[in-house]
Amino acid sequence: MFTKVLVANRGEIACRIISSLKQLGIKSVAVYSEPDVNSKHVDMADEAYGLGGFNSQTSYLNIDKILNIAKDAKVEAIHPGYGFLSENYLFAEICLKNNIEFIGPNATAIKIMGQKLESKNLLKEHNIPVIPGYSGNNQDPNYLLKEANNIGYPVLIKASSGGGGKGMRLCDSQLNFIKDLNAAKREAKASFDNDVVILEKYIISPRHIEVQILFDKYGNGVYLYERDCSIQRRHQKVIEEAPFELFDDNLREKIGLNAVEIGRVVNYINAGTVEFLLDKDNNFYFMEMNTRLQVEHPITEMITGLDLVKLQLQIASGDQLNINQANIKIKGHAIEARIYAEDIDNNFMPSIGKIDYLNLPDNYSSFNNNAKIRIDSGIKLHDDISMYYDPMLAKIITFGETRKEAINKLNQALGSTNILGVKNNVEFLNNIINNENFKNNVIDTSFIDSNINKITKNKAFNQNTKISLIIAIYYEYLIKYNNKYKSVWNSIDRFRLNYNDPFEFCFEYENDVYQGYLNNGQVIFESENYKIELVKFVDHKIHIIINNHLYKAIAVHHKNGIYIFNNSKQHIFNYLQQNSTINDDIESTGVVISPMPGTVISVKVVIGDKIEKGADLLTLEAMKIEHTVKANQFGIIRSVFFKEGDIVAAGDKLIAME
Repeated sequence: MFTKVLVANRGEIACRIISSLKQLGIKSVAVYSEPDVNSKHVDMADEAYGLGGFNSQTSYLNIDKILNIAKDAKVEAIHPGYGFLSENYLFAEICLKNNIEFIGPNATAIKIMGQKLESKNLLKEHNIPVIPGYSGNNQDPNYLLKEANNIGYPVLIKASSGGGGKGMRLCDSQLNFIKDLNAAKREAKASFDNDVVILEKYIISPRHIEVQILFDKYGNGVYLYERDCSIQRRHQKVIEEAPFELFDDNLREKIGLNAVEIGRVVNYINAGTVEFLLDKDNNFYFMEMNTRLQVEHPITEMITGLDLVKLQLQIASGDQLNINQANIKIKGHAIEARIYAEDIDNNFMPSIGKIDYLNLPDNYSSFNNNAKIRIDSGIKLHDDISMYYDPMLAKIITFGETRKEAINKLNQALGSTNILGVKNNVEFLNNIINNENFKNNVIDTSFIDSNINKITKNKAFNQNTKISLIIAIYYEYLIKYNNKYKSVWNSIDRFRLNYNDPFEFCFEYENDVYQGYLNNGQVIFESENYKIELVKFVDHKIHIIINNHLYKAIAVHHKNGIYIFNNSKQHIFNYLQQNSTINDDIESTGVVISPMPGTVISVKVVIGDKIEKGADLLTLEAMKIEHTVKANQFGIIRSVFFKEGDIVAAGDKLIAME
């Protein structure tokens, strides 16, 4: 076994790997970019070395820097995690040449399976079912258009290299093909330095099923059963489960054996994932193989009781697999929800900022596959979430004897997860798992798009909102009242209101104004009275009786108002006088503003251009997500305020037109 390993990654996966290294008594070496100098994975590691730079290209993708650090630190092996260099066959080759073990497959397997067109053609020869499509070498746009027309729409344009939904576009018609093709190629080039694409027939209403495989260096291979990854958005997974509840034993074995056979075809070593699409008739088709550890590997660990990172380390060090297919059993059900820094109300745009408040469920464990509630996270309080890296903040994984039990535990865990400072999808995830179709396992890869109105935030001023507003009012009063009398306001116990001067309030919620006052233990607004009694208030956790009903919530004073987390819902109540919105005259004068922070990767117009409403103006990229800004009106371009490569903030003026 190794004595010292470098982790060539960041965030939660770096923390996950370091955790297993510590359990095995192996020294860990972390690397970090300039924005990550104070990050959690740096704190956890035994040693840490700076890479310099801000973006991925100058830091976590810089092979020379990482290799030099590995030599200086005298490590025996490098674990690449997922993303970044994990599927870079050149990096695997360079590690080998420098007598450093690459904890993953050999370079040949990475190269073959990383090229989707080559891998599909190879597997066809071995009678592996593949999705109909085009996987040839001709990349001429007109030729690809002809092939797409032959396949029939909708057609999926996919980067031949890499994964994670990058360089992928769903094209619904011939009219949009060239535009979608260019976008997919541009994103593929930026993500993988390779703009070759393949075309696939888009299978209607499929399930996304993947199989975890393991191979040692002696040809022994097993499958660790399947994961259902059908809940996804923009081809990126959001919620994953294991096992796939609707499989019978025969189909489970058949798809598992196919996955192992794929591994044998390419002489695979270490952990890998074979991804399939499953149609309504239970026909499965090979989609791609990820030659690395997956984000969702914890749910496999929970149902098998195996530590995949430990197994990776053992295989890389030369150990034979100490498990065989017969003794790998499924126990229970596990489900994982990915928490992203994104603005649900703004088309899921990336969100950046500082983690100002972080509350996680009680009784959770980190990186523990025996836990009932497991949280794998790379963030901590006061961390800066930048625009340079993936928007995933954490993963919540729960285990139950049944699918229903696992979902119920996840529901509780998400309801107790509160993150403030960056917009996030916690409430959105909770809405998904409480959807009746999800509960009944009536889902496919289009689930989110099909149910978007049911699973996005309900902004109506309902009873829960009203209670949250009352709590916000009382919270604001406590701060001011107790400051006035110099009390310790955040540790109050069983406090009855008896202050006689009326406390007036004025809050804005979803563009509506709520005014009233608090006096003699009552909140008064909308011609109604609410009797208040504070039971407990410690560290933002407030227990309060409203009209003889006890409520438990979290209250946080933040920026321009107050955040209340109540009954798994988050409400933001702004101070009216501080509320800032974009002036109506901005849009009327034809000023286009940035919907997200990011880097300008292309500008599609010049001064003097006449454009139609809906025309593409420029394209932004942040957190590995590309977004094209479109014109909101017909007009003539008068000013372009940014050029390619510039960094913009959300709300910046991008273009002016008349």
